[in-house]
Amino acid sequence: FIKGKLNPCGLKVLVATAPDSLPLEFFINQGTGEKILNDSADNDLKELDIGGKVLLRLLEN
Repeated sequence: FIKGKLNPCGLKVLVATAPDSLPLEFFINQGTGEKILNDSADNDLKELDIGGKVLLRLLEN
């Protein structure tokens, strides 16, 4: 959120890269209301913070 920004909505591009910065996997997240992991996730996964969920999403493929 940026105070005074005309359009407070935005996209987040999350990228997994190799050590030499080669992009391996990415996904685009719209933010609020969009699930990072599917609803079939176990109860253990629901306790993860946003970073853990993003990591699991990038490792799915």
